[in-house]
Amino acid sequence: MKRLAYILLTFVVSLPLAFAQPGADIQRILSQMPVQTAAELNTAVTQLAQAAPGSVLSLAAMLQSADKGANSPAEYALSALANFASDKNADINLRKAVKTGFQQAVAATADPTNKQFLQAQLRLLSPEKEKVPIYKSKNDKKVEKLWKKANPVGVVKALKSDDPAYRVTALRTADAFAGPVFYRQLEAAYPTLSEDAKAEIIYWLGLHKADSEADFILSQLDAPGQTGLNAVEAAGKIGGAEAAEQLVSMLNGPRAAAAYAALQRFNGDVRGTLKNAFKDASGKDLIPLMKLAAERRMSALAPDILKLAAADDAEVAAAARNALAGVVRSDQVNQLAKMLDGADEAAVKPLQAAFAKALAKSGAPERYSLINTALSAAKNKDRFYPALAGTDTENAVKDLAAAYENGSKSAFDALMTMSNAAAAPLLLKEGGKGNAAALTKALDLVAASRQPDAEKLAQYIEAAGLTKDSKTLVSIVNKFAAIPTPESFDAIVPYLDNADKSIAYAAANAAAGVAQKCAAQIDKAKIRTALTKASAILAATGDADDGYAVDAIRQFLSTL
Repeated sequence: MKRLAYILLTFVVSLPLAFAQPGADIQRILSQMPVQTAAELNTAVTQLAQAAPGSVLSLAAMLQSADKGANSPAEYALSALANFASDKNADINLRKAVKTGFQQAVAATADPTNKQFLQAQLRLLSPEKEKVPIYKSKNDKKVEKLWKKANPVGVVKALKSDDPAYRVTALRTADAFAGPVFYRQLEAAYPTLSEDAKAEIIYWLGLHKADSEADFILSQLDAPGQTGLNAVEAAGKIGGAEAAEQLVSMLNGPRAAAAYAALQRFNGDVRGTLKNAFKDASGKDLIPLMKLAAERRMSALAPDILKLAAADDAEVAAAARNALAGVVRSDQVNQLAKMLDGADEAAVKPLQAAFAKALAKSGAPERYSLINTALSAAKNKDRFYPALAGTDTENAVKDLAAAYENGSKSAFDALMTMSNAAAAPLLLKEGGKGNAAALTKALDLVAASRQPDAEKLAQYIEAAGLTKDSKTLVSIVNKFAAIPTPESFDAIVPYLDNADKSIAYAAANAAAGVAQKCAAQIDKAKIRTALTKASAILAATGDADDGYAVDAIRQFLSTL
């Protein structure tokens, strides 16, 4: 499953995806990867299925003939779609859309091997009683001819067909001669074509960033259906000042979502356009502008957005607070501190994020000083503890430990986010009270620290005495093994007799490893006794690798 997720991720880099299907922004879908779980993969494939049949056509268009390269990325993606849609619990409408996509893809594919692969996926989506012969289309020969010898006249003629697979394939073959001359031919034929064909052309022009067609594409922003949506996306890909202005003007219209997405990925700098629009906007019209300002890191708008964070309109104020982290400057730390201290509970998290961002460019000592200044005047000190922990200084550890001793749970939560080993003693103490998370965190801090091995070992031994949890003890024994000294060997040996097999097994491996690294410093009789036990523990598993380990121990003992 993870392999499939990775393949889909790498595939997106070269995927010039399909055309006229509503919502078929498949590059956006795949950009959400990498995924790490089956659930996340299921979500991604669901989105691809929702974009069918266009998504299937686009993936199929990337299949190459066997002599031109490997098809594993496209094949895995198509297989995932077919398996998903053929599941008995799959939504019937999604299944139909995916099936239609495979039918159209078979018709559009000339290469025999790839056609056979697509037919195999199509059979998965068909009931047993429904025979799936080699799929034939009246345009099969024309498709094959286009692939063999693509030409502008043939492509324009194909775009007049009512067969979407034929049209899509025609535009794919036109990649070879994309340029201003052919773009003008498309524009000339455009008025005579179907709405679907128009949508496909606009999308294709956007993929090629056909800047010579910028005015033509902008003229289609208000076109009906998918044509207009594709024009919005294409305008963002081509860029230019006029495109930026028109897209910004659409942010509060019926195609606001599409315009916003196009501006997010806009080919060029839109900051000047956004700044001018910000001056003229008011009320809720400011909300998308603030979001984009944050994404574009427009610090010049920080003062205006700070004011809007206290707006009477709750929705505008919330949007401003959420945008602050993307625009704030270091000279606004004190202003943000006052806002954070006096904010309603619902506003705390975005203001904490903004406060942390304003501090980010300062060094840790300076951040610590600025936060202390804010704390000295604050009524709600807990709100500043996450930023204090973010300095990762020993002084911050001391301050948070003192606050925790005075009853602040927020201070402890902040300590749990730190990477400074100075927090380990307090966390060990809490671990002794039954807080398993604190104990684990303490162990991680010690392991990552630059403390001498002897100090690390002492803290590991202390931690081992605070827990009976087998997983934690296995982790501690493994940490003993990372310190190959006679003292760590002595710490490991008692765990060879532990009733918990997982702990004894970890101790067996640890004892063998440490003994072989520092045998000269350990009493030979002690080694023989311990490793005899270790051999018995490893031999009892019956595992082949453990058998090799037993042989290695015997060989080592023979040298003592």
